[in-house]
Amino acid sequence: MRIRIFGLSPFLIKIRGVAKAEELMKMVVKLRPASAYNEETLGGIAADQGRFEDAIINQRKALGDRAYEERSGTKANTRLKAYQDKKPIRD
Repeated sequence: MRIRIFGLSPFLIKIRGVAKAEELMKMVVKLRPASAYNEETLGGIAADQGRFEDAIINQRKALGDRAYEERSGTKANTRLKAYQDKKPIRD
């Protein structure tokens, strides 16, 4: 998903910024309101902005989706741990 890459890629954040990624994610959420990947991306954006409590909430919501947890569980839990340690992660 392009917005996910845009939201979390270190290179793209450097050139475009987290604010632009957040703006684009708002449009994605309108088009696809219920998605674990939305929560994952919003969590990444929040972490980049230093809002780690929000990042943790978003990542936990994503992990609440069984299919997402089965596909991305290891990386998702690593991401959650990083947010709990107050570290943004870009993968």
